Amino acid sequence: MKKILLIVFLFCFTQVHALEKLSDDYLVYYGNKDSNVNIVQYYSLTCPHCIALFRKQFQTIKENYIQSGKVSWIFHPVPMDLLTVQAMDCLQKLSDRNKKIFLEAILEEVLIDHPKLSATFLQKGMEVLGEPSPDLQENSYLSDTEAFL
Repeated sequence: MKKILLIVFLFCFTQVHALEKLSDDYLVYYGNKDSNVNIVQYYSLTCPHCIALFRKQFQTIKENYIQSGKVSWIFHPVPMDLLTVQAMDCLQKLSDRNKKIFLEAILEEVLIDHPKLSATFLQKGMEVLGEPSPDLQENSYLSDTEAFL
């Protein structure tokens, strides 16, 4: 587990200067923001490594490090693909609590090889959370969103 945290830390440290921090509207925070160790996971919903880390390791990291107060974790989207931009539009409309619910559900169910089906899943998730979203696959809607810009 320590090896995984070190790898994540090194990846995040080397990438932090390459990416501009987005507004908190798009970020999902876990743990105490004032903890000594703050990890930023830059992710894309079309990245198999990002999805695998969440599905295979994040629950253990959350239980052993985040919930104990040793680490805070921030999921920071990298808006380089359509599906991630669609998710960012959704995240922007949610409370901090609902962002966690939404992101965890997405990361468990997203189908990297089927982005249109995954976008439909995003919309259904928003409906369940009481924040129905317009058609995320409609270019005329998405191109005017803050997430797209």
